[in-house]
Amino acid sequence: MLFLAGSFLAATHDIAIDGYYLETLDTRQQARFIGYRVMTYRIAMMAGAGVIATIGTTKGWTMAFGGSALILALFSVYHLRYLPQSETARLPLTILLPKPATGRLLRLACAAALALIAVHLYDQTILAQGLLLLQLFFAQDQAGRADRHASGRRTHHYRRPEKKN
Repeated sequence: MLFLAGSFLAATHDIAIDGYYLETLDTRQQARFIGYRVMTYRIAMMAGAGVIATIGTTKGWTMAFGGSALILALFSVYHLRYLPQSETARLPLTILLPKPATGRLLRLACAAALALIAVHLYDQTILAQGLLLLQLFFAQDQAGRADRHASGRRTHHYRRPEKKN
């Protein structure tokens, strides 16, 4: 699950960076910054596989990951300071959502929640009744086997074939 979340965040970040480059930079600047991005990706791959792993095995993983976190923090400060701003005004996300009738939406959400609760309770009840019936069946079956065994009767229905003379 952790790897799934990491993959999702990495893909989302990649999409956001591509959108940033397309929105903020002209064609010449896009080519230059994409080149920088590819170069820093290659450097990060070499540093992650070599330098950080070497520090982790020699000095300890706390120092390796702490140093990596410090480097990322420094890059974040650099980006906040030197990268061009693409948005001047931030609009709330509610502008993108349609304006529904609040009462109708609230009633629909309550009805859906009640339906889910009812289905869940129904499943638990059926499951509990089914388990109860199975327990009673197995208890009766075990008692019947014990009676047959005590009386000396066979407990299985297999018959040996008779020999012909």
